Amino acid sequence: LTDEWVLYDSKSRLLHVVNSVGALVWAACDGETEIDTLAEELRATFESPPDQPAILADIADALARFRSDGLLE
Repeated sequence: LTDEWVLYDSKSRLLHVVNSVGALVWAACDGETEIDTLAEELRATFESPPDQPAILADIADALARFRSDGLLE
C-alpha cells in the first residue's frame, strides 16, 4: 500500500482506504489549513501537476467522501 492510507474510524469500527491525494487531504484536516494552501501543497507533489480547478475538485471530492463516511465532525 505504498500510495494508500488506511483510516480507522473507532466509532463505526470501519477501515477506510484513501489514495495519496486523499491521504494528503486527510493530513491537512486540522481546522486551520486553507483550501488554497492545501491545493498548492498538492500541486507541488506532482511531477506534472494538474491545473488548479482539477486539484480543487479532487480536494472537494475527498472532503465530501470524508463527510459522507462520517470521518469529519
